[in-house]
Amino acid sequence: MTETQLKIKVLKYLRDNYPQYWVYKTHDMFQSGIPDLLLCADAGKLVAIELKAGKNKLTPIQQYVIDKINSVGGIAGVARSIDEVKILLDKTKKI
Repeated sequence: MTETQLKIKVLKYLRDNYPQYWVYKTHDMFQSGIPDLLLCADAGKLVAIELKAGKNKLTPIQQYVIDKINSVGGIAGVARSIDEVKILLDKTKKI
């Protein structure tokens, strides 16, 4: 599965299961490292999801941005499947 195919599946999953969340699909060719999906979830919590297919790895700037978001109280991480997206979203319930 390509990252584009994964993104389509994840967006459908979010629309079907979390219609109350604000979801933004990023596409910024001028700013490196921004995660693929930004969500405003339960209690206004920011969730940032970097989608990766197969064995693709994070770039150093992507890891930096994820670490920065987590350090200020957001939830950020990598997802290679819908199950991994669910794990990130479950973290919003532990606030």
